[in-house]
Amino acid sequence: MAGKPNVVPTAAILIVAVFLLITFWRNNLEMPSYGHSNENGSTTTVQKSGGQMPEPVTVTVTVTAAAAAAEPTAAGEEKLVAAPNTPVEQVPIAPKAAAAAAVAAQQDQPRYIFVDLGANGADSLETFLQTPSAKFKYNFPTPPWATHDEAEIFLFEANPVFNDALVYAKQKHGALGRRITIYPSTVVDTKDGLRTFYLDEVNSANDYWGSSTYKNHPDAVASGAKGTELSAVNIARWLLMNTLPRDFVVVKMDIEGAEYDILPHLAEMRVWTVVDVLLVEWHDNLPTDEARQAAIKGIEKLKHEGVSCPKYDSAT
Repeated sequence: MAGKPNVVPTAAILIVAVFLLITFWRNNLEMPSYGHSNENGSTTTVQKSGGQMPEPVTVTVTVTAAAAAAEPTAAGEEKLVAAPNTPVEQVPIAPKAAAAAAVAAQQDQPRYIFVDLGANGADSLETFLQTPSAKFKYNFPTPPWATHDEAEIFLFEANPVFNDALVYAKQKHGALGRRITIYPSTVVDTKDGLRTFYLDEVNSANDYWGSSTYKNHPDAVASGAKGTELSAVNIARWLLMNTLPRDFVVVKMDIEGAEYDILPHLAEMRVWTVVDVLLVEWHDNLPTDEARQAAIKGIEKLKHEGVSCPKYDSAT
């Protein structure tokens, strides 16, 4: 009978071989970096051999310790009760995050907005701000939570002769902390694009107030009905894009007859969603009867939907 094979030497050889293989692997191959937690909750980092550790990034976190407390039971035994969470360290708020939060909070606040259509040489701006040297007086409506100085102001004027005055007004009032945005050489219209604008070149004493989109305006006719192509803005679309229902929006309109085109369009575009007050200076000698009736119908629709339209006359 053949005897059992002797397995002990074979097993010993295999164990020695595995040991040698592990030793070779540890001595000759790079070890990756691992982290493990100790009993006290700290983390130990093992550096990978043959390389350099990257620069550490310091991160501040809040660690909450839940200590277990023993509470006796009715049977005299003890059971573990979790203690209230105890903050160990407060997380500091990063400056950028704080700034972003402040901006977000500010954006959630209603704004007081004055939109001046036909700003001329910033005359009505001075009146709005109640400057003592203003050419005329008018108390523009304000919300109960803001003053004229706190308003965001947008000035639209088509006549290029007032470009300098608008730029200087922006610089002057901007230095005082007022928020002024100007749209020089810009026609208030029912669509974006280009529009022919007829210049008044004869009424220098009245700041060329007869410049108009109407070729038959008497002052434009006296000036030879000289038309020039200017940028035009769909003012209804602009209002809907740049204001919100929670804002208090005052629109002043003194645009030498163009109100007969604009008012029906404002009603059609439902700007009562964002406009609170609309002040219109009428120029009755320009439109056809049909245009006049359309404008009246438009402003009555705006009033019906809640837009306040008090009487306005700039006397300029």
